[in-house]
Amino acid sequence: MGAKIKPIRLVVQALSFASISGLLSAALSKAIAPIPVPLPILANPGGPSTLPGALEAIEALLSRAKAPLAAMAMVFIIGALAGRAFCGWVCPFGFIQDLLRLISRTRRRMAPMDHSFLSKLKYLILLASLFISASLALSYGFAWGESYRSALGPLASGPFSSISPAGIKPPELRQIASSASEGRLGEWAMGLSRATLAGLALLAIAVYGGLKVPRFWCRYLCPTGALMGLFGRVSFLGIGRRPARCDRCASCEAACPMQVPILSLPWQRFNHQDCIACLECSDACPHGAIGPKFS
Repeated sequence: MGAKIKPIRLVVQALSFASISGLLSAALSKAIAPIPVPLPILANPGGPSTLPGALEAIEALLSRAKAPLAAMAMVFIIGALAGRAFCGWVCPFGFIQDLLRLISRTRRRMAPMDHSFLSKLKYLILLASLFISASLALSYGFAWGESYRSALGPLASGPFSSISPAGIKPPELRQIASSASEGRLGEWAMGLSRATLAGLALLAIAVYGGLKVPRFWCRYLCPTGALMGLFGRVSFLGIGRRPARCDRCASCEAACPMQVPILSLPWQRFNHQDCIACLECSDACPHGAIGPKFS
């Protein structure tokens, strides 16, 4: 077996997290000017992120009846080349989900039917957010455009972005901890907007779920993952298995944080909408029978 890939990936994830979250922004700004390129990751510039996520950029531009050409171009190019690889290597929220998996003692594997059902939720969230954003953009061509925007309230700027857990700022998390320690959590929560409360609820679900199930958020709730998953079956990057080496021991499936049914997929090369190209399957294989394959 060769060198393990996971340590390398964790370093890449940590550097990406530090850069996108702003921890390295001061140092980087002295060397290069920041370029606000929308990436297919969960990153809300309204929160602590320095770069916009592609879905968040699409929602923001559609809310102003502008064509999100740059964001869509990044989605198509990255999706066609690497599928959901940015979820496994670059996304700061994905890195947090991996950290939760490292500190958790629970490694629950979902029942196939439950996993299949829950996996559809992220596509429903994506569909709802894009439908609302697109319908708002189209409404500006009619007299009722402004009234529709007013009725949507904070959702008008982005149905998902307005409640995204990536938009929760560190000061808000410190306020939660302070209010809880002083017994004023309910009083503090009463002063928050519904959108902020929804974002905090999603964050709590993501953290709790991530402690119980590997990559819970990425598997079941992330609309950006759903968007990139649409390219998962046709991307240039795939995973291949060597029949001569594989004895179907299922070590690869046990290691996969996304519960991809690897052994039921084609031998020579497969693409799957939930594969994040983390290559933990490759690390886990005792025979070196599985790894990345390009075509």
